[in-house]
Amino acid sequence: MASMLAAAKALAEKEGLGPKDISKGVFSAGDPRAHGALGRQLGLEMPQLQDTGFLLLGNTGTPQVLMMLAAALDTAKAGDKLLVANYGDGADAFLVEVNDAFPAVPGKKPLQTYLMTKRMLPNYNAYVSFRKLMERDRFVPKSSPVTYWRDSKMELALYGARCRKCGTVQYPPPRVCVECGTKDELDAAKLPHKGTVFTFTLDHLVGGEYLNTPVPRIVVELEGGGRIFVQMTDCDPKEVSIGMPLELTLRRLHEGAEFHNYYWKCQPVRGG
Repeated sequence: MASMLAAAKALAEKEGLGPKDISKGVFSAGDPRAHGALGRQLGLEMPQLQDTGFLLLGNTGTPQVLMMLAAALDTAKAGDKLLVANYGDGADAFLVEVNDAFPAVPGKKPLQTYLMTKRMLPNYNAYVSFRKLMERDRFVPKSSPVTYWRDSKMELALYGARCRKCGTVQYPPPRVCVECGTKDELDAAKLPHKGTVFTFTLDHLVGGEYLNTPVPRIVVELEGGGRIFVQMTDCDPKEVSIGMPLELTLRRLHEGAEFHNYYWKCQPVRGG
């Protein structure tokens, strides 16, 4: 913490800033007490300190300061000065000055929305499973870095295909249109991240995991056309219904081939 304090003081001195010039101090810290102590040493009052989120999320580690900065920017006004500092094998400090108030971005939600719509783990067994605190046999799907890289545009950027002849959107991208049968006449099409439940089933045997079953398997009817088959997360399986509004969310699926494999899941629309 001493290195971060020194970096923050050096930056404030370089920019000619006093404590009253700083709208928000955005500092990473391992606990609320250390966070408050750092603020006091910089001459900042409690309202000037950006909440660490520790009481809601615990210590999130590396992403903590970035999450705090995102939360600070959600409520920042034109002219605000944010002093940001982080530590780890040294320290970083930089100044963010807000020139204009941020306009609302369609489809994007502030951090507070996600915090207020979080779902609690159902029991301690689920926590033990997610944190891998107990040794047991686990199902690990096969994967390949080569195919994962090859298909990254389709799987991560979520590109499907649109037929030039009939306009049908389809995913994954085929060579032959599933609607009109035209061959090699499809263009890449970026898929939207919102849709509704077209049909679904409840899987009680997914990957041999029984702590969070059944897992809803959903065919999502995407806005603007196209369908995608994905798992559903952050939901009560009993509440799934045809026509239910959904949004896609990028999640870590497994660690096959000893690397993090990401793909899309769907979830009920959060925060309206």
